[in-house]
Amino acid sequence: MVIVNFDSPAPGGSPYTSFNGIYGGINFGTNQWAWEPAYLNDPTNNIYFNSASGNTRTFQFASGSHVLISMKVATSVAGTLTLTDNTGQVKTQIVSGSSLQLVTTGWKNPSSTITVTFTAGWNIEFDDITYQ
Repeated sequence: MVIVNFDSPAPGGSPYTSFNGIYGGINFGTNQWAWEPAYLNDPTNNIYFNSASGNTRTFQFASGSHVLISMKVATSVAGTLTLTDNTGQVKTQIVSGSSLQLVTTGWKNPSSTITVTFTAGWNIEFDDITYQ
């Protein structure tokens, strides 16, 4: 099991700017995600959508297919988080404002691409992405 926590080391570049490429075995692509230090109820580094444009981002597992187990999320604005993968697995969860919450997928099938959608746009942060 791999837990990507964005702390050791911190993603490259300055906080609040896009980070690109592979981190923790996950390919975050180009200009989709940014990182920040502690925010809301998360006392550690985390990632978020790099801009207010759109409410969907993707990432891929860099070394082939894996099973997304869970991730921690926090938001300043309540909304619905939907995770989907390229095999058709879906996890939807209401995320309430300001509390750090664990989203467990329950997925069984390995996949390569994860799509993250949040109804309140970029007002959500992600941490401790766990996969196997």
